[in-house]
Amino acid sequence: MDYLDKLIQQRLEEHQREIEQLEKKLQEYKGLISEKQIKIEESYLKIVKNLKLIGIELFGKRSIQKKGYIFPNLLDDWDLLISGTTWDIDASTYVSQPSSIYFSPTIDYGLWKGGILCKHPDTVNLVQGRLVVHAKVNSPEGYPADMHLNFRNQSTVGNPDDETTYLVKIFLLGNDYPTFIRRINDHPIVLGKYVGGYACSGSHNFSTWQGLRVTWWNDPNWDCLVVRLECYSDSENKWIPVSNDLLDSENAFKDSQVNRVGVIFSDDCAQCYTDPEIKCWLDDVEIWAPS
Repeated sequence: MDYLDKLIQQRLEEHQREIEQLEKKLQEYKGLISEKQIKIEESYLKIVKNLKLIGIELFGKRSIQKKGYIFPNLLDDWDLLISGTTWDIDASTYVSQPSSIYFSPTIDYGLWKGGILCKHPDTVNLVQGRLVVHAKVNSPEGYPADMHLNFRNQSTVGNPDDETTYLVKIFLLGNDYPTFIRRINDHPIVLGKYVGGYACSGSHNFSTWQGLRVTWWNDPNWDCLVVRLECYSDSENKWIPVSNDLLDSENAFKDSQVNRVGVIFSDDCAQCYTDPEIKCWLDDVEIWAPS
C-alpha cells in the first residue's frame, strides 16, 4: 500500500471512528444537558453518517489519482483568488508530501486576498458539507493575517470572490476568537464567536501547522443552519470542538444552485499597513459532501 492509499484509508477509518463516538455520546448523553443540544447532536450524527470524501488536495504532483479521491490537477479543480498577492507551491514545508501552497501579499498597504475555491463538479453546490484544512503563517513583523473558511460561497466558477458567502474567520495572529459571518455583497454580518478553551480559540499559534475542520448542515428541528468548528489535537489524536455550535436562522443560500467551498487568506483591512514578507501556507485540504 503506497502513501496515498494509506492517507485515504486513514481518513476513512477516522470518519468511521467519529460516527461510533457520536453514537456513544448520544447513548450516554455525554455533555448534552438540554433537549436542544440533544436534537442538534442527533442531526449532526445524521449528516456525518451521510458524508462522503470527495477529494484531498495535497498541492503536489498531479500525475496520480487514487480511487477518485485525489483532486488530479490544481488549476483544473480550483479557482485561484489573487488580489494584491502572489502564490506558489512550496516543497520546503508541508503536512503531506510532497509540498504545500502559500499566498503572500505583494503590497505594503491596503487589503490583500489570496486563496482557492473549489470548482470540481461535485463541490460547486454543497448546501451541506465539511471542509478540512491545515494551515500555518509566518509574519516577521507581526502584521495581521486571517483565514476565511468559505462555504455556501455564491461566486460562479471562473469568477472567484468572497463577497457573498458564509465563512468562519480564523485570526492567524492575535487573540480574537474565531468568528462566524454571513457576508452579503461584501457586507459582513457577525453571527457569533466560537468562544472556547481550545487551540484556535482565543490566543493561538499558527507558526506551526494546525488542523481545522468546519461542518455545516441544516437542522430540521429549527430550520436553521448549524456550523461546527473543530481543531485537531496532536496530543489527543482527535478533533475537538472549539466551543458550542453556532446557528443562523436565516439559513441563507439553502435554495441556491451555487454553494462553493474554499479557503481565502486576507488581512481584512483596506486601510492598514502590511508586510510583503507574510506567508500563509495551506495543505491537506479535504472536502466532504452528502452522499
